[in-house]
Amino acid sequence: MSKSSIILAAASSFHQTASRLTSVNDTPLPAAESSTELIDVAARATKIEVLQGSQSLEIAALKQRTAAMLQQWYSVGIMQVGECWADLEARVEYVEQAIRQVSSSKQYEGGPI
Repeated sequence: MSKSSIILAAASSFHQTASRLTSVNDTPLPAAESSTELIDVAARATKIEVLQGSQSLEIAALKQRTAAMLQQWYSVGIMQVGECWADLEARVEYVEQAIRQVSSSKQYEGGPI
């Protein structure tokens, strides 16, 4: 009794399934040229993926080199130039102080400046 109830419950879907299978059977296959073009495109896509992978590695290496160069430029170029300016400024202050001392000592002595 239970087998027949299962069969009767599924009987309504038999016509839908048969109709769907018939529609799949009626669907035409694409032309062989389309399939070969798709295969060729897939092969080219694989080559392009490999190329993109190598380009990504190259870009990563270039980014690292750029970061290293910027760090070197900053530490060598900017920091050393700043130290040179500070040294020059200290020298100028020393010379100005020496000139002021000579000038004030000459004024104290009463001589011409």
